[in-house]
Amino acid sequence: MLPRFPVSLLRSRSLLRGSARRGLVTAMAGGRGGAGGGEDGQLGEFYEYMERLRNYERSGVPRGAGTDSDDGFDLGRMRRLLRRLGDPHTHFPAVHIAGTKGKGSTAAFLSNIMREQGYNVGCYTSPHLLTIRERISVGQSGGPVSAELLRDLFGHAKEAIGQSIESEDGALTHFEVFTALSYLLFSQENVDIAVVEFIELQDVKLQLLGDHQRQNAVTACCTALCLRELAHTEASAKALSDVIKTVQPRGPLALVVGMANDKEHLAFAEQLVSGPRPDVVLLTEASIAGGRSRSMPASSLKEIWMAAAQSQGISYYSDIGTITGVEAPIIASRPTGSRSLSSDKPMLIGCCTPFSSDLIRVASRLLQSQEDGDTGLICVTGSLHMVSSVLGQLRQ
Repeated sequence: MLPRFPVSLLRSRSLLRGSARRGLVTAMAGGRGGAGGGEDGQLGEFYEYMERLRNYERSGVPRGAGTDSDDGFDLGRMRRLLRRLGDPHTHFPAVHIAGTKGKGSTAAFLSNIMREQGYNVGCYTSPHLLTIRERISVGQSGGPVSAELLRDLFGHAKEAIGQSIESEDGALTHFEVFTALSYLLFSQENVDIAVVEFIELQDVKLQLLGDHQRQNAVTACCTALCLRELAHTEASAKALSDVIKTVQPRGPLALVVGMANDKEHLAFAEQLVSGPRPDVVLLTEASIAGGRSRSMPASSLKEIWMAAAQSQGISYYSDIGTITGVEAPIIASRPTGSRSLSSDKPMLIGCCTPFSSDLIRVASRLLQSQEDGDTGLICVTGSLHMVSSVLGQLRQ
């Protein structure tokens, strides 16, 4: 067990950069999120079992979750599940990381710093990009848990999990079961310490060592509160605009946008069109945890971006229809049907569902049609799930 919590966390910048790079490469090499080819092909039974559980990442977290009201999650059932598994969460100290922005990076930094110091570290984060195995890392490698280890773990715990599901009248969720499995793995692997990231809870005021933290199933030896209130908002759009100005000060710009339905859509759009003005905006829908019930419809996003352009006095052309396939629609350099709010070349606004790699090709061809002569930039934004879709398509 860990003799003491590491005090010296200030390490060289090269360590942090190197760790971040290794994490990115590992995630990109992790395979698809469901049972398919590669290493994940060993997890068919596990994926089929988990798919039958209630998945709030896919359907949306109930209002009031995480509060002390009747709408809050029943932490009692999580404790009962863990008790049936032998209370694995009591076998190691844990660091809790809570908030909205920067949780995953903070977890990666802390985990890699402690690994470099020789500790056996377990790390649990969510969501994942390409495979659910990315949510759990254990040991010195820092990479996703192997499919073989996860398969064997599930086989060992399946009977106890099934008994818990039956005793809880089917109320146990996908997140609760997978979280319990991560704690069981950390216990079996005798980790010195676990770094545990918790998902954002809407309208919950996270405070260090408050009632909500004391009521978590895992008792933290240390907590970290990350920056809140900036995810998919006007402020995050402003930050993205500043990045675009830095990396692409001139040349045509295309935005590919897909968002969940609970974000600040209009403020996000107005901020992005008020910065480096995009030549092309393509709205789409990305799968969130395997479903689209939480995705903002592309047609609704299109209306919002048209309103944002109008509020900023930007001319736009939106009559390009819904894009299907790889061929870009034929657009004249100055469409006669554009909304003439200025003398600038109209911004093209269209939608395509569902997201596919074809949309990136369409954006590229639409940028080429602008005939500006400069190298263009295609920016995919709106949610982590969009980034996951892009990486998944590019790997193919």
